[in-house]
Amino acid sequence: MPLNAQQRFAMHVGLKQALGDEVADMLIDNLSGGDFEPIDNRLSVVESRLATVDTRLDRVEQRLEKVEDKLDSHFRWTIGMMVTTILAVVIMGVQLNMAIASIPR
Repeated sequence: MPLNAQQRFAMHVGLKQALGDEVADMLIDNLSGGDFEPIDNRLSVVESRLATVDTRLDRVEQRLEKVEDKLDSHFRWTIGMMVTTILAVVIMGVQLNMAIASIPR
């Protein structure tokens, strides 16, 4: 179905906004009198590829969230071990100090 002048102008404006003046002008200048089937085919291929990329990005995002959760878990464990170790060293220091203080001079 061929485009009328108003539809062609609206398409040209939309292309300029999306792709810039130069690319939009080239596309409009090279369009045939209404045979958009090759463009429709290419558009469907591009949409299909974009859907595939979107799906892959969703999977990557899910994997990154799992890695982040694991890192959070390991970080908490490491902090817990550090606090436990510091408390143990402080307690041993206090006990050693008490033992030294209880030695008769």
